[in-house]
Amino acid sequence: MFHGGKTPLVTRDRLRELGYRLIIVPSDLQHAAITAVRRTLEAINRDGDSGAVREGLASFAERERIVRTEEYLAIGS
Repeated sequence: MFHGGKTPLVTRDRLRELGYRLIIVPSDLQHAAITAVRRTLEAINRDGDSGAVREGLASFAERERIVRTEEYLAIGS
């Protein structure tokens, strides 16, 4: 299911009633990422930095944790 697709969006509860145990939402994360990247690039282009969208950005520490920088660097040690 995805917004703008041919089939209507069905709630999780209704899908469960219909016997579905797995729901695949194929492109919502990609759509969200594209929107976030656009907003950030627009701010950088307009202002020279991303300060205007700072609240929507992950912190540096969060980014490091998510991409597992510490584990990656430990491989080379």
